[in-house]
Amino acid sequence: MHRLFASLLLLAACAPTRRPTLPAPPPEPDEPEYLTTVSIDAEPVGMNGVVLDARGQNVARLVFSGAPVACGYGPRGEEPRLELTLVRGLGDSGWRIPRIHLGLGAEDADTVLALADAPKAELPSAIAEAMTVRTHFNVPVEVGGRTVRVEVGGAHPAVGCGSFEPVGAVEPLPDLIVTVGGEALPIVGAVYQRDGTSRQHHVSLSTSPLSCEDESTEAEVTVALTLDRIGRSVEAAVISGLRVGEAEAVSLSKGQLNSKLRGLGRAVHLELDGAADMGGHAFAFEGQADVAICR
Repeated sequence: MHRLFASLLLLAACAPTRRPTLPAPPPEPDEPEYLTTVSIDAEPVGMNGVVLDARGQNVARLVFSGAPVACGYGPRGEEPRLELTLVRGLGDSGWRIPRIHLGLGAEDADTVLALADAPKAELPSAIAEAMTVRTHFNVPVEVGGRTVRVEVGGAHPAVGCGSFEPVGAVEPLPDLIVTVGGEALPIVGAVYQRDGTSRQHHVSLSTSPLSCEDESTEAEVTVALTLDRIGRSVEAAVISGLRVGEAEAVSLSKGQLNSKLRGLGRAVHLELDGAADMGGHAFAFEGQADVAICR
């Protein structure tokens, strides 16, 4: 009996010791899944909402947001947002990005930056509920007192809003034809003013409505003409607008663009005939219109 008990003690002493079972480590959190990303200072920024908002034939807006967005874009909140203004170039069906609007959150003021060398973008020919847009650019942007680089590249799935069809109920001036590179511009706004010092005549023509009280409407194209003292010839012009990019001022030779003015009380009757290169764009004017006088 004593021998059996001793043998059992010996076996127990030689048996391997069982270690306590440790709980399994918690699983690592999954990387968040984003709809797409943009890059800010070479760091990817996840975007959970992309909207392509078409505003007629020549202007659109592409919005990237850290929060889900839809047509109407939704509240800003503290999520980053990048908005691209897209326009068709004058006399060219290709889309370009002349301006970006960047907000990195509630603590940083939004930055609006005009891009001198407007990068290209590829858009579908029609708006659909689900679509893809392609573009690539890398530009420096001043945000909150510091410079960051913003890069967008590749193909991005987007929600489509709006339409590429013509918009607006304002009829263009029927008897005044303005073309750029063969493309007719619908001129719907026109105002006249005479400089009391130089006695020069100034006429502004725009694809958006103009008034004497407020000429700050953001238009696709605005052409500001300076006529000589007798109103027979256009001496200079400034072209501006979303489809132009930075405003361009040009001087014209006598006879390039001829004009006539006749007073009609609250309006002047304007006639234009001629062509000129303005900021690298071939403009041609032909016809007449009654133009509102700004006192």
